[in-house]
Amino acid sequence: MDACFVSCTTWIKKGASKRQPDKVELTKEELAKVIEETKGKLRDVEIDSAEEDEAKEADNSNGDVAPRPSAANGDAYDMEHYDDEEEGDGQNVLALGQLARYASNAEDPYVTRQDSEDSDDSEAADLEVRPDENLIVSGQVDGDASTIVFHVFNEEEGSMYVHHDILLGSYPICVEWLNYESAQSPPANLVAVGSMSSVIEVWDVDVVNSFEPAYKLGRRPKKKKGKPGLGHTDAVLSLAWNRHIGHVLASGSADETVLLWDLETRRPATTLHCKEKVQTVTWHPRELDQLLSADCAGDVRVWQCQAEESKRWRLAGEVESASWDHFNPTGVLAATDDGKLHYIDTRSEKKTLWSVQAHEDACTGLVLSPEVAGLLVTISSDRTLKVWDVLDQPEQPVTQKEFKLGSLHCAAFCPDLPWMLCVGGDNKENVFRLWDVRDSDEVRRRFGGRPLTRVLPEPEMTEAAPAAMETEAAAAQLEEMSLETAQPGPSGATPGPSGAQLRTTTGKKLNKRHKGKGGRR
Repeated sequence: MDACFVSCTTWIKKGASKRQPDKVELTKEELAKVIEETKGKLRDVEIDSAEEDEAKEADNSNGDVAPRPSAANGDAYDMEHYDDEEEGDGQNVLALGQLARYASNAEDPYVTRQDSEDSDDSEAADLEVRPDENLIVSGQVDGDASTIVFHVFNEEEGSMYVHHDILLGSYPICVEWLNYESAQSPPANLVAVGSMSSVIEVWDVDVVNSFEPAYKLGRRPKKKKGKPGLGHTDAVLSLAWNRHIGHVLASGSADETVLLWDLETRRPATTLHCKEKVQTVTWHPRELDQLLSADCAGDVRVWQCQAEESKRWRLAGEVESASWDHFNPTGVLAATDDGKLHYIDTRSEKKTLWSVQAHEDACTGLVLSPEVAGLLVTISSDRTLKVWDVLDQPEQPVTQKEFKLGSLHCAAFCPDLPWMLCVGGDNKENVFRLWDVRDSDEVRRRFGGRPLTRVLPEPEMTEAAPAAMETEAAAAQLEEMSLETAQPGPSGATPGPSGAQLRTTTGKKLNKRHKGKGGRR
């Protein structure tokens, strides 16, 4: 059975995206040129792969070809080698280099229905992103296909639908939104993608049908041409953009290093060395040069990046996820593969402040509400999501849910709606969904009276977005809520999209709240 799961997710704030994104439109001549160049590159890849296979076979056999069995040994039809490819002078019609696409449907003899100009207006409406809408970014894998999918979430309508997607060449592991392109350019709308490749790709969210990323961070070595590599040498497992110093991006890798990238030069400025694969990097919400990292050796480190020095705490298991407590400038939360949740006071040396057994299996992620103090969500391979109150050491979760998403891999709170959460798992029939945590009576009783406080740094937006979830208004709604009323949606709307679900990576099987391709009437 082919794997199907969501590996990573994040949100894009309201007002960060262009209302009408740009669309890549190539002329017939440009598209034909791209096709020819792509075919040439594919041929080169095939040749290189063939040379590597031949070299491996030569090494394994030491130049000797093993004789094929004959009828004498009971294999008259040579079934042992039935699937072996025969070499010949003819072209392999199934080779990737033979795959071609036509520059237009008019030139394709297999297309009988030609392009219609009447669909332009409808397509423009489908691609519109209103200033009061969020985008949700998720890395999805469906069999051999790896994609970054962008959903539009409309709080007022209670709808979620696929806006566009990007086909990747490697399995995505982490995504990070950023709005810095260069010192001379206005705020951008970009998403950095870390994958099994050592190269970080940065894509422009406001461009659809893009063939290539806006730019890349890193370069693989080219031994034949004698060109050294740049950046990481193994998979990129975590990314963190510095919202105080916009031209700095941190990346953690399986090569046991953390790199601090200068987005102006697009080269690594600093290398920090760890003991094992770096699962998490995240910047302090207030201190400009403090970076938190966590790795598979169980080390949680707080780096002073200018001095390239760190304080270290060693935990018993591999650290799956870690985060600053943005309501406590000296607090750090960490989750490990033995299911434990740890809280560290960075003023103390070596020992954790407290630890609890949060899950029966690996605790794969944790995320704090952006505005509700103490509201923490953990997810796990045991298929459960749990809500905790971490203002003090918790003895048990406030509530727990099982969404039938399979093993849970990622979760993220909406930056504009402090109660709205997206969660991704590996159930092929249901891999992604939204949940308003206020749907839980226990959550409303525990957190409903707490004031909402914005403590995270706010990036500059491309457009002025209406404040759809103002803190004072949201607090007033919470005070008016009754446990006997219908379950609220975002910002108190009834009903909410907490049932919105994604069943496949194509995004075509949403619940009944999906209003067509673009969600517009």
